[in-house]
Amino acid sequence: VLQNNSAVDIGSLSIHPSNGLVLSQSVAGSSVHVMTHDGNEDINLDSDGFIQIEVAGSELMRLNSTGVGIDTDNPLSIFHVGSGSDANLPITLAPATGGNIEFRNTSSTGTFTFTNANGSNEHMRIDSSGNVGIGTDSPRSELSIAANNSGQGAKLTLENTDTSITTNDVIGQIDFYANDSSTNGTGAKVNIKAI
Repeated sequence: VLQNNSAVDIGSLSIHPSNGLVLSQSVAGSSVHVMTHDGNEDINLDSDGFIQIEVAGSELMRLNSTGVGIDTDNPLSIFHVGSGSDANLPITLAPATGGNIEFRNTSSTGTFTFTNANGSNEHMRIDSSGNVGIGTDSPRSELSIAANNSGQGAKLTLENTDTSITTNDVIGQIDFYANDSSTNGTGAKVNIKAI
């Protein structure tokens, strides 16, 4: 019988009134394991300074002083997914409704994609060269916009939300900017404005 104010030690198992059930290992350098009868599912509190979770006999996740690693036993950042051997392993943020955001390594080139419909329809990506594609998964330049909307093509909108526009107010503008200070100087060389 355990009293409310008692502490009973059974090897490495303790029940304390304030801490509840405590599993501890008194032998230096040893770990504490919580596992199923066949050992295939295991939570390992390792004395080397990490927590390891195994599922179906294989390590699934590891937490150490650097961060959380999924499918890797050596996380390089706060959240690290993938061992580097899978060329198409995404990190997916997928709410119950709405679109997904995926960080995906496709064909060994890193991309960042925005999708919806559970990832089946891609709408935007940043490829390994830093090019942004909207409506296309193969951007041709730093910004590539593609659309197939009944012969109208893609549209770029620059909007001034000021509700009190007066004469000569700029509604939108595009600057072509130079950074060569040796000859032509820096600054906008061509400026297209809508007034």
